[in-house]
Amino acid sequence: MAAAIDAVVLIHALGVAMRRIGESHPVWEQARASHHFVEEAQEIRMSAVAWFEIWRGMERQQSSAIISWRSRIHIQPIDARTAQRASELYGAVRRSGKVCERCLGFLPASKCASCGAQGSRQQRENDILIVAGADVDSDVDVLYTHDAGMQALAQFVHGMRIIPPPRPPAEQLPLAGATPIAHANIPRERKTKKSSKQ
Repeated sequence: MAAAIDAVVLIHALGVAMRRIGESHPVWEQARASHHFVEEAQEIRMSAVAWFEIWRGMERQQSSAIISWRSRIHIQPIDARTAQRASELYGAVRRSGKVCERCLGFLPASKCASCGAQGSRQQRENDILIVAGADVDSDVDVLYTHDAGMQALAQFVHGMRIIPPPRPPAEQLPLAGATPIAHANIPRERKTKKSSKQ
């Protein structure tokens, strides 16, 4: 099975690759997980909507950085099936009573951690299109995103998870003069036989 990602995951991965997001950055852990997934995944699915969100503000340096990943990113088109599924999700979200009628944000609405702004109605509709595109793709069983509003859409789909990218494995930090654990000569504990009673 394949995994799909939204625009923020790829943006965070780019931030790490270009050294714009470091360990002191507020979103370092999210960005590190995003970068690790994008680097290691053999195939990545991404909605044409998310691809547009990436390229509309792309800088020349960023576009060159993304070339190494492009061959593994399959762009999901906005076709009739995606549009139909998006309309079903849109209706389910509206009928749920869990969203603001004006902006479609899930209540209580989450604010941007950076500027405090809330997502627009257009952005919420884009999120629905992205989820719909992943949902109709029979090869996708997970959509990775850091967006809480998109994660909330998981309750309206079946057979697909909408979660943050998995955390990468911890790295062993080298210590001066220390022998790596894998090469250490650690004596094994000897097992003594218990004497049987006569």
